[in-house]
Amino acid sequence: MSKKIEKAFGHVVRKLRVSKGLSQQELADRLSLYRHHISIIERGLNSPSMFLVFQIAYSLEVEPYQLMEMLEERLRLAN
Repeated sequence: MSKKIEKAFGHVVRKLRVSKGLSQQELADRLSLYRHHISIIERGLNSPSMFLVFQIAYSLEVEPYQLMEMLEERLRLAN
């Protein structure tokens, strides 16, 4: 189940990032991360910490609960 969640979270992050017109590098810069780290998250290969989830949400100009709602919706669609 955790891989499914990681993949869905990555999809949501990518979708939001693209909708905001940001490159992976721009998002990485906002988060003080390497672009490769964003790539790994978006591909569902890494589970970010709770702190990073909040930072991602704020960097993408959404509230953390909205990010989680989008994740839940993506998981529902995947079933």
